[in-house]
Formats: sequence, structure tokens, C-alpha cells
Amino acid sequence: MQRLPGMLTRPDTMSPLPETFRVLTYIPDTRHEFYGGIQIFEAARELPTLAFDVVGGDGTWIPHPLPNIVFHGWQNDLAPFYKKSSAVVRLVRHDGMGATAVEALLFGRHVLYNYPLPHTIRTPFGDSGRLVGTLRSLSDDFHRGTLRLNTAGHDWAATAFDASTESRRLVDFVLNGTAESVP
Repeated sequence: MQRLPGMLTRPDTMSPLPETFRVLTYIPDTRHEFYGGIQIFEAARELPTLAFDVVGGDGTWIPHPLPNIVFHGWQNDLAPFYKKSSAVVRLVRHDGMGATAVEALLFGRHVLYNYPLPHTIRTPFGDSGRLVGTLRSLSDDFHRGTLRLNTAGHDWAATAFDASTESRRLVDFVLNGTAESVP
């Protein structure tokens, strides 16, 4: 999937991790199963002390509200959500290049993603147990004070998705019908 240069949400500077461990994800109401909504709901139920922020929908699909999931609806600016998150979950049935995953890396956040992408934690779609275990481990590290910014992810994404590289990919695609793939 090709994106237009400059379409990613980018931080001015990499913000420190927030004072509270928070999980951010995107789940639209009409496609909640496609976006791993069932797994997110199960993880929130299993991890009641973790805060989950969901953008993209209002949660009309959930069987019953949980106090640790907040649905924020559609958002035009995700920067504040990335800044107050520690981990970002992107679970999808299939994907091109998940902009949410790349943006989270640009913010130095830990990313759980079911596709191979450098500096993310591979989490299989549909595997709620693995999702819960990984979030629990990250939260434990956070509370021990050992969870740090994902600087390796930030550095990789800042290089792989800088405006010059993205512009070159677009020009290659327009002129030649091909584009350099993302490493």
C-alpha cells in the first residue's frame, strides 16, 4: 500500500512515557472484528487495572461496558493519544502497512502488531492469551521502572518514513509503477 508523503502523524519531539500505563488501539464500530476488537475486549477484561483508550468508534459492539476501556470516537488528531499511551495495539485480519504502527514507533511507543515490522512485538491475530501476556509483561516492566521509550523503533521509523524517502517512493511509483519497499 502506498501512502502520500507527509500523511503520518509525527511528534515534534519524542515525549517520555506517561505516568500511567495506557494502551491505545483503533477499532471502528462497524469493523470491530476485523480490527481485533474481541481480543482487545478480552484483554481489558483480563487486565482490569490497565487503561485502554480506543479511537475510531464508540464501542456500540461491546457486550457490556468495562470501566477500564474508554471509547473516544473518531479523532482527527491522534498525537495526544500517542503521547499518553505506553503501548499501541494494532491487530487486523490483513494489512498493507499499518500507519498506526509506524506512527506509534515515531512516538517511541511499544507496538503490538500481528505483521512483521521492525521494532514491534509480534502478536498473532486472534490470540487473546498472547495479547494479555504481552501487555501484562509490558505493564510489569513499566511499574518496575524498567520500561523505556522504544528509541530503536523511533529511529528506524524516522529514517524509513522520512519525507524525502516517502517522496522518492511516490515518484518511483508514479513514473515506474514500482516503489522501493519498506525495510
